[in-house]
Amino acid sequence: MDRLDREILGILQEDARISYRDLGVRVGLSANAAGDRVRRMRKDGVIRGFTVIVDPAADTRSGLVVFIDVSLRLDT
Repeated sequence: MDRLDREILGILQEDARISYRDLGVRVGLSANAAGDRVRRMRKDGVIRGFTVIVDPAADTRSGLVVFIDVSLRLDT
């Protein structure tokens, strides 16, 4: 993974729905090159998926909605 991959990851974390064209413009690549990098990172397991974050106030069901974010540290 290089600097461009890390920059792409940062942008995708802010907006996972960005088009490859707009992503490419932001990092100085063509749409095809940006898309190739995203597909490679998905294939390599760097990007494991895309997530939708739902506003709890928009949920009309009764009950409790819980979001959990867990970070793990690998010991060597």
